[in-house]
Amino acid sequence: MYNSSAQVISKIHEAIATFGDRFKDDDLLHSYDYSRNITSIENLNVTFGTNEWNHQAGHIIDEIWLGVENFIFEAFGIESEPHVSSTSIEDLNHHLWEVIETVNLYFYIASGVFLIVLAIMYIVGKKSKARGEIVSIVIRIIVGIGLIMPCLAYYYSVTKWSSYNFLVSAMMLPVVMLGYLFGKLLLPIPCAQNEN
Repeated sequence: MYNSSAQVISKIHEAIATFGDRFKDDDLLHSYDYSRNITSIENLNVTFGTNEWNHQAGHIIDEIWLGVENFIFEAFGIESEPHVSSTSIEDLNHHLWEVIETVNLYFYIASGVFLIVLAIMYIVGKKSKARGEIVSIVIRIIVGIGLIMPCLAYYYSVTKWSSYNFLVSAMMLPVVMLGYLFGKLLLPIPCAQNEN
């Protein structure tokens, strides 16, 4: 709990200094001038702790956060279109997040397509298949389609964020692991040896 705007500013300076230690000296200040936002918090003409102060300071702190996010994106080489860089900090952040979303979705779509291609190659490459091999092919196709469908739902659904939130959430790992466990324990189909 803060008792004054000076404590809030002190905490912001501390957080930015801790964050800045992970990058080269003054890179953040060179990329985004957060000091003017801190000065804006110091110069608020409303009483500290009131709803009006919280609203105005919250907007300024949000802008600092967006500037830091944009700096992180730029530090990792993620760029938006050149004409977007000259617009507001919110628009730049929005466009950079769209790049991240696209990369995430492409990863899952490419993984699903790769599994389907592997299944097709297995079908074409081997003349006689045992029952377990056929089940393996079917499982690859199902998992491939399962990886692609939430991504397509993101593009074609009215509630597009629910599918994307699932893809980037911590629930993705347990779902994959439970699917693997289901496949290993509940579908134990032995592969029969080919007799030639």
